[in-house]
Amino acid sequence: YFVVSLSLTFVNKFLLSSFKFPLFTTWFQLVVALIGVLVCGTLGQWISFLSFMPPPEFHLSKALKILPLTIVYVSMISFTNMAMTEVSLSFYQIIRATVIPINA
Repeated sequence: YFVVSLSLTFVNKFLLSSFKFPLFTTWFQLVVALIGVLVCGTLGQWISFLSFMPPPEFHLSKALKILPLTIVYVSMISFTNMAMTEVSLSFYQIIRATVIPINA
């Protein structure tokens, strides 16, 4: 987790230092993640090492229940990417290290 998280931070900082559209970057990353989840979930029915991912299904009632959490999560990623365009990477890592992660 640490290596992936740190490498994604470096990639985002590199990307956002030349491409000054953090909200588009956030949107694109979330779309790629959604496609990855859908593909892994679909292929997991036939490929055993992807079977940890359940097949995709959508229920509007469940989606509405978790909508506030979704808005908070997307806002967190958006604000992180916007802040990364303004602050140095070392400052960002120090601030990030002082925040206690909260997992749902």
